[in-house]
Amino acid sequence: MKKTASLLVAAAALNLPLSHWAASRDAHQGFLNLTALKALNFSTLNAAEVVLDKVEVSADANATKEPGKLTREDMDLITSKNHGITELLKGNPNVAFSAKNAKSVRAGELAPQDISINGASYYQNNFTLDGASINNDLDPKKRTWNNHNNIWSDSTIGSQAMSVDTDLLGSVEVLDSAVSARYGGFQGGAVNAKTRDPKSGFHGVLSYSYTGGDWSKIYKDASAEQRYDDGDLADMSDFKKRRYRVGAEGYLTRNFGLLLDYSRHRSVIENHYNKKQINQNLYSFPNDRQTNDNLFVKGVWGVSDKFTLKPSFLYSRLDNYTSAKRYLDSQLTLKYGGYVATLEAQADLEGVFLEQTLSYSASQNSRDYEHDTEYYGYKPSNIKNWGTNPSPNFGSGIGGLNDFEQRQNKLTYKFDASVKEFEALGASHLVKSGFEIARQSGSYEIPRTRVSYGTPKPLMSGTCVAGDKTCVIDDSFASQGAVGQYLSKKTYYYAVKTKATQTNLALYLEDEMRFGAFKFRPGLRIERNGDNNDVNLAPRLLAEYEFADKNFVGIGLNRYYGRNFFAYKMYNGVYRMYETCERSSYGGAYTCGGLANNRRPIRELKTPYDDEFSAYYRGDVGNARLNLKYVRRQGRDEVAMKYVREPLSGYGNGYYIFTNEGQSKRDIVTLSAANIAPIEIWGVKNDFEGSLSFTKQSKSFEDYEDDEMNDDVSYNGKTIKKSELPVVDYHVPFTAKFRHSAKFSGFSVSNFINYTSKTDALLGGWNRTRGMYVYERQKLPAYATWDMRIGYERRLAGDFRAFVNLDINNLLNKKFIASNEGNYYEYGLGRNFWLEAGMKW
Repeated sequence: MKKTASLLVAAAALNLPLSHWAASRDAHQGFLNLTALKALNFSTLNAAEVVLDKVEVSADANATKEPGKLTREDMDLITSKNHGITELLKGNPNVAFSAKNAKSVRAGELAPQDISINGASYYQNNFTLDGASINNDLDPKKRTWNNHNNIWSDSTIGSQAMSVDTDLLGSVEVLDSAVSARYGGFQGGAVNAKTRDPKSGFHGVLSYSYTGGDWSKIYKDASAEQRYDDGDLADMSDFKKRRYRVGAEGYLTRNFGLLLDYSRHRSVIENHYNKKQINQNLYSFPNDRQTNDNLFVKGVWGVSDKFTLKPSFLYSRLDNYTSAKRYLDSQLTLKYGGYVATLEAQADLEGVFLEQTLSYSASQNSRDYEHDTEYYGYKPSNIKNWGTNPSPNFGSGIGGLNDFEQRQNKLTYKFDASVKEFEALGASHLVKSGFEIARQSGSYEIPRTRVSYGTPKPLMSGTCVAGDKTCVIDDSFASQGAVGQYLSKKTYYYAVKTKATQTNLALYLEDEMRFGAFKFRPGLRIERNGDNNDVNLAPRLLAEYEFADKNFVGIGLNRYYGRNFFAYKMYNGVYRMYETCERSSYGGAYTCGGLANNRRPIRELKTPYDDEFSAYYRGDVGNARLNLKYVRRQGRDEVAMKYVREPLSGYGNGYYIFTNEGQSKRDIVTLSAANIAPIEIWGVKNDFEGSLSFTKQSKSFEDYEDDEMNDDVSYNGKTIKKSELPVVDYHVPFTAKFRHSAKFSGFSVSNFINYTSKTDALLGGWNRTRGMYVYERQKLPAYATWDMRIGYERRLAGDFRAFVNLDINNLLNKKFIASNEGNYYEYGLGRNFWLEAGMKW
């Protein structure tokens, strides 16, 4: 109380608003009693008359730390490769990553990593930034296509619509089980990121960071080395990453603070162009360039001691400049991200605490070829001499594919109310309620018609019409006595645009009741899905008993509804918008076959959901905080594709359709322990945290585009349905994680050790003789990695401080298998150094 009073006196003396000193109200705590504070006669204080000794306020952060929540101090101790939100969650025992994220050959990439929470599909998490959605609801399936040769799609950013720089954040919280009715739109969990508020005074930061392939140990399978060298396999391991950051913050008036922050993260990757397709002596491609820009502006306005406004704007754009690597003039830029504008309002109305959030976001997942209207595919010759593949269809190509623009826009309003705790019917009650309304649109557009010319045939005599690129006098068919070649086929890919909109509505009510040592929290969330007009009821129930001081046991029964994506409907009508025309001689007329059949009829889909049972113990024993939790999840009505082998008017003799036939089941047991107060060793304060995680899961589909789950496959010599194959991605049966941190004499040191048990891999492929896929199970070896961060900060003059951070990922340079690609392995990244240096004030 003494320190609190001292801070209040300091606030008054410096003429700062009380709202600046007050932290955001915790959901489980009472209200800040500002009425009582009014009794203090601050107006009689004069800053010149108040002399304050230097006061150092310290507290044990772990003493009040919420499970699953990371503070800014926590984030500063975590090693990171790309400053992405999900990288901060690697210590969470309920979070799983894809092994593909760890590959050495993808080390130059900047895209954010996807995660699975409690075994759910990686695209069924709900990411928010200051309450605003940053989810990719267009087409969140993660794709990585090295040659960029798909007409209608390309590599994607994954489940997050934006790659948000973590230096902007003040906290990140993962809600993975027994989640309040306030949160919805997920089957896995909610990831709530909160941005930093500006500090008092005037502060700033300048920094520069570097890493590269020359600071990394790259592991490749020796048997595939030549394929990497030839550009036949994707290789992003020869890279240089640089990150620049500048920021300033402070209070412009006594009750208005402003924060500005800009960072640019750039990766230049040597383009290992496809030597099997392009003659490297004649042509080379420019290096790939990936650039992630984050510009953030945030204000905090203490309108009064009871009302605060927080406007903010984030521009987050990731561009990937690359090429198709098989053809000339095939440079392109993949564009991801966009912006989100948010206005938060917080009001303390004595008996009710209100939070309102109005947000608007716009993002894209688009492709822009430098040459997007024409493509020519020639047979290699003395004139068209850059192609090295003798196949006419993959010979000397020039030109790009079509551009496309995929955009999503979302306008959201959220209202949350928490009633001050009151007594009724022999129990204390903390009632919370609110609603959310969101208007969302998704669109797909090919802006210009593209023509692709190909299928070269011999030109037996004559000459070419001047300026006609479909005819060449060369030696391409000299062995047949021809004087040249002409392109006999052309395909029109027509401009097209589709758009879908939906309005989603959610309401919730919950009451946290306490009867002595018992806590009971019933809640209900009602969601209207604007995609299918379903009204979904998601009951939430938590019961907890404090059997000893600060020791609790509890159970939860909950349902979580996920989201339906625009990809389920947006592409209908797109895939048929092409037409192929052929001619039998040069100068002859083309005969066209008309538009193609549709591929995906639209079907109304239910909203997928998870039912959850959880049981847990949490408590403090001495200086240890323990958490033991069991979670069972059952996924129902999950979306998966199916190929229907029967004729349908307008769709030919077979078609693909999305269904709700997907199912999953997961059992997860986690145990974690952390110290509450720092542990002093040789005069240095240390924090420790460890966790164990056991996971068992089954899933009938890989993702929403899995169209083979009902097909017969051979597995270990037995014929089963593909849906019965073991889960291999985002699934590790057992993990052990350990974290340690310490600070002393301007230094900070943190360690993270992660043990990954043996995991399953599926080997095999299509067996033409048997007419089915044939798989064999392989166990990939267990491994452990150790990451370390060393930081140092030194005061230079006044408030100016220089700082250095060195991240060492995989400190012991462990070589481990990330995935089995059938006839070769892909290994994880070896030892990697990231160095950041800068200045703060």
